[in-house]
Amino acid sequence: MRSPAIFCTLVLVSLPGCHDGATGESGTSGGTTDGGQECACIPETIEPGQFGPPDPPTCGAALCDPLVGHEGNSGGLVLEEPTSLDCALLKLRDRVPGLLTWEINPNESFTDLGYVLIRGDGNAVLRSYGARDLDYHVSDAQYGPLKPSDFFIDCLALPVDDIARMDCLRMALDSVTTVCDPGWDASWSG
Repeated sequence: MRSPAIFCTLVLVSLPGCHDGATGESGTSGGTTDGGQECACIPETIEPGQFGPPDPPTCGAALCDPLVGHEGNSGGLVLEEPTSLDCALLKLRDRVPGLLTWEINPNESFTDLGYVLIRGDGNAVLRSYGARDLDYHVSDAQYGPLKPSDFFIDCLALPVDDIARMDCLRMALDSVTTVCDPGWDASWSG
């Protein structure tokens, strides 16, 4: 049953100008979708457009406890375990292979969830997703090189409750070279 989907994907990727990495209205431009080994462990979405999260990576041991927290009323970030973000930034700085995950405002109307799957070669796969009231957004699963180690050192120096510290994780890639799985948007409002 999977063979036709693979064939269609190969045909689409091999046609010149068929896909430039842009997906849908809110997909990310850049990169290609012909990911090989770099996209191993990133499940292909069989039914994009579903209201809910994508399947998680099928490999990569958890490097740190998941980052769970919420954005404070004054714009700061309140994490259940602040050391989890320190751990994640250190793993990104040192390029330790494995999986980092976050859940900001879980079980609320506006959520921010995602992961960074760090590869052993200094590259990673980054994906974010979450509810936006009656809508659900899933970004492309983007592969590319991590930002330089100095970037993460600077992030570690930021105050613990600074939302910019969390943004360092959300923006861990220096560039996107491949889209492993296109993102989508879904809405309950039709």
